[in-house]
Amino acid sequence: MSDTERLARLEDEAAIRFVLNRYAHGIDARDWEAVLACYHEDALDHRSRHDGTPAEFVSGEPPP
Repeated sequence: MSDTERLARLEDEAAIRFVLNRYAHGIDARDWEAVLACYHEDALDHRSRHDGTPAEFVSGEPPP
């Protein structure tokens, strides 16, 4: 693996850690804007009690 590839991998890993930390902090602080910023615009969230959009998840509304 070249130095350029190593650097790109480290940058990718740092970006992923940033999103995971932002999500965790947003959930803990109930900062729903921070949570929503962790998702792509057209994302869907599938979990045991929720199956819909991230906006529906943070609002507590069931999906249609």
